[in-house]
Amino acid sequence: MEQLSFWSGGNFSPAPVNAAIAAVNEALAAPNPAITVPKPAAVTLRPYQAESIAAIEGEWKQGHRRTLLVLPTGCGKTIVFCKLTGSGC
Repeated sequence: MEQLSFWSGGNFSPAPVNAAIAAVNEALAAPNPAITVPKPAAVTLRPYQAESIAAIEGEWKQGHRRTLLVLPTGCGKTIVFCKLTGSGC
């Protein structure tokens, strides 16, 4: 494998990237019973999010494939599209 480094000039000595990547991969591969990852809780849609999904699906049924959802910041556009795709969030 080619040796890469973070920095190759100036007054700084190079830090090998390969060693850093190897250390991260080793840490990720090691089992750690102290770390548990909880299952995400089921997301309940707010009424306006459910209405958004119904409106988008209505547009799709009419043959309009290019739809636009406009919601204010923090209103859950990502959640709406996650639910819309059926990805189980």
